[in-house]
This record gives sequence, C-alpha cells and structure tokens, in this order.
Amino acid sequence: MTDVLISAGELAELKSKEPCVIIDTRNPDAYAAGHLPNAVNVHEIFTYLATSTPEGIRELKTKFADAFGKAGCRARKPPSSTSSR
Repeated sequence: MTDVLISAGELAELKSKEPCVIIDTRNPDAYAAGHLPNAVNVHEIFTYLATSTPEGIRELKTKFADAFGKAGCRARKPPSSTSSR
C-alpha cells in the first residue's frame, strides 16, 4: 500500500466544501493510465523543488502556471516564490 497525504474521504469532504486542485505527482504513464477527474499531473515537481536558482524558480512558475491553466485553474495573484519562515 502506498502512503497517502490525504485519504479519499478527506479529499471528498474538502472538495465538497471549497474549490481545490488535485496535484498528481506520478509519472506521466501512470497518470495517463488513470487519474482523478481534473487532476493536474506535475511529476516534474521533484526536479523543480531541487532547483533553487532564480532561473529554476522562474521555470517552476511558468511550468506550473501552464499546467494549472490547461486544467482550467486561474490564479487570483501570481504565485510567490518566497517563504515567510
């Protein structure tokens, strides 16, 4: 059994309460074989998370904006690349 960050029941409850985006981080072949409706496949997240250069952050923003845009998601404001920690 694969570890999960959220159970199916928790996801269903969340989706019923507010808009949300499901991010599928599996490889593209697994995603193509079957995925949740409207899930966004961003397998490359692991590559981008390891890239902390300004160029890498710009590429991350572009890649994710394109992926989420294709899924019909529109940001209310541009994503931030800074942390408040």
